Amino acid sequence: MCGRISQARDLMDYYTSLGLPESVIFEKMPPPRRYNIAPGTDVAVLHSLEGCIALDAIRWGHHTSWAKEKRLPPSINATVEKARSPYWRSLWKTGRAIVPADGWFEWTGEKGDKQPWFIQEKGGRPLYICALTQFKPSAEEQRYGAGFALLTSEASGGMLDVHDRRPVVLSAEDAAMWMDLSWSAEQMEELVRTSALPAEAFEWRPVTREVNRVGNDGPHMIEAVTVE
Repeated sequence: MCGRISQARDLMDYYTSLGLPESVIFEKMPPPRRYNIAPGTDVAVLHSLEGCIALDAIRWGHHTSWAKEKRLPPSINATVEKARSPYWRSLWKTGRAIVPADGWFEWTGEKGDKQPWFIQEKGGRPLYICALTQFKPSAEEQRYGAGFALLTSEASGGMLDVHDRRPVVLSAEDAAMWMDLSWSAEQMEELVRTSALPAEAFEWRPVTREVNRVGNDGPHMIEAVTVE
């Protein structure tokens, strides 16, 4: 599971880090440089739009109409293992997106005494996290009501000490391919299963417990602390 991320750069930096030309920022954008982003808020997301890659604010949490009718909570994560389920199947064809980030948070410890950890790429480069969304900018009600879910897979190696699942992170080249809707859902399922960055590509450190409270923010959210 991934329940909190950090987008600590200027938003266009994520766009250009993929080798894309600078372009117009679209109408509805979240603030830049947020360090403790929670589900239920608008997040900067890269997605395919009319043959180009656009950068838009999309709410974190996927909610179908029938799920709303049954009063089910929004899904903030989608698992690779359930890629073929009816709930996600269509989005693998038309709703592939990338959530750029500098890292994500996981927690260890018992309830009431949770220690947050910040996980990032060892070189400190931007992460390209796979996401699924029903975002449709041509329809106003979709534009401001649609959401996304981060794609997750089983963790491995030392990362298991922090959590048993992790978001699917791709290289810049593979992230561009993921957003190219000319590739089939079957091809992209194979991509995320075989080409996601391995656990060895990441490092993690304990950070302030201020992260535990939604609304707390600032650069110190991702700075290392000493755990006694």
